[in-house]
Amino acid sequence: MRVMSYNTLLGGYDGDDDSRYHKLVAAVNEARPDVLMCQELQHYLRWGQRRNLRFERDTGLRGFLAFAPHTDLHTAVYIGPGVKPISFEAESTHFWHSAAMLTAEAPGFDRPVTFVSIHLCPAATPARIQEAAFLMAFGAPDAHALLAGDFNTLSPFDPERENFWGIPTHHRARHLTVDGKLETRPMDDFEMYGLKDVAAHLGKNLDYTVPSDGHAEGNFCRVRLDYFLASADLLDRFSSYQVVKTPNTDVASDHFPIMVEMA
Repeated sequence: MRVMSYNTLLGGYDGDDDSRYHKLVAAVNEARPDVLMCQELQHYLRWGQRRNLRFERDTGLRGFLAFAPHTDLHTAVYIGPGVKPISFEAESTHFWHSAAMLTAEAPGFDRPVTFVSIHLCPAATPARIQEAAFLMAFGAPDAHALLAGDFNTLSPFDPERENFWGIPTHHRARHLTVDGKLETRPMDDFEMYGLKDVAAHLGKNLDYTVPSDGHAEGNFCRVRLDYFLASADLLDRFSSYQVVKTPNTDVASDHFPIMVEMA
């Protein structure tokens, strides 16, 4: 089974311009995920879900969207025909954006898996720490959960990027402690809760996920902000991890999508 996570940068739209949307759809269709966890689906629940319905039609995936009332940047879990939904919860009270939580029967699994699409607060580490605490239950030994998304957080497993110190101070401050050191506390907390960084667990190259080549001028240096986190009982199911870098993902969003294969 193939699972992808993608921060879509406003759902692929720049106002009414949908040129990035076509690149986004092409990138998803090239990857052919069984489960797709998305973030920043702006306006996908407006106008009778017009944008969401279009995305479902163009990808052949069925969407479960979590409304983000404060930002209109919704999260979602999309599934292919081989995945059977059991229950869905949307949570925005404890999140800057929202969390989409779908429990489903998945091919090759003897019991349901909960897929959680997350977009943590971009502004401040204390908020991200609180959001992480809300998710701690998914780290329980019997949770059978896979979390993915844009965590807006640096990892303790990643090497420090030299150019991090070159981005504007007001953006850099989002990832610094009060004494000016790189802040990894939210990811440290997830590890403590029992949710393991799949890429680090597999010993893969911890390649950057932002910024994409077509959006290099912005508020990021080259760092990893997008993650898969798994409960312990799922760790032996992962056979591969990659940051998906193609001509389409170079321009579709400011984030590259990430993908895992599970056996």
